[in-house]
Amino acid sequence: MVRVVLVGAQLEARFALRVALQAATVGVSIAAPTTTSIVASVEESPDSVVLFDLDLTGHRALWALGELSPQIRTVAWSSAQDETSVLTAVRAGVCGYLLEDEPVHRVVEALTDAAAGAHPFSSRVAGILIAQARGHVSMARLSDRELELARELATGATYAECARRMNIALGTVQDYVKRIYRKLSVSSKRELRNWLSLHSGTQRRCSGAANAVVTDSARDMRTAAHLS
Repeated sequence: MVRVVLVGAQLEARFALRVALQAATVGVSIAAPTTTSIVASVEESPDSVVLFDLDLTGHRALWALGELSPQIRTVAWSSAQDETSVLTAVRAGVCGYLLEDEPVHRVVEALTDAAAGAHPFSSRVAGILIAQARGHVSMARLSDRELELARELATGATYAECARRMNIALGTVQDYVKRIYRKLSVSSKRELRNWLSLHSGTQRRCSGAANAVVTDSARDMRTAAHLS
């Protein structure tokens, strides 16, 4: 029998989901959002699938779980459907990603599929991965100076520090920042740092213009399976 470990207060409160899981002969247990608690719950049944409330528990705990026990099949459950949230979760090791507005019966099917080795993704999330693999998402082009500034900002440097290191005026830094944020669809240094982390190793120089073109691996697309 498939066993599901629910992690996160919102999931604990989803009474309808718990009833549906039990009706589908799926065992249900609840674990505290700590790696120790989750691992202990999963060890009781090797076939367990972890349904992880990403909104409340966060990516950091997800990364920690993946590093400690990469064999655990974890499905993220979240309201976030932006590229950064999805790709961060995939890179943290989830085998699926479900949006919180998925009908209960689809969540049950997805968790059962995950236990069997499948990769259940909500269709909107799968669309993000497919577009990313095709290079249609974040095809932002940064000039050499914009890329240099972006990397400086990602280290936590202030605008004034960036201006001094790059030997440019503070006003020029501010103009660059506006262009960088617009091209990458980010709005803060934190989002910029996350973006650069996600796309590290995927940038290549364009001939002539020497632009940084963002691409990504098709492996993300191969992990996406639409829920029927």
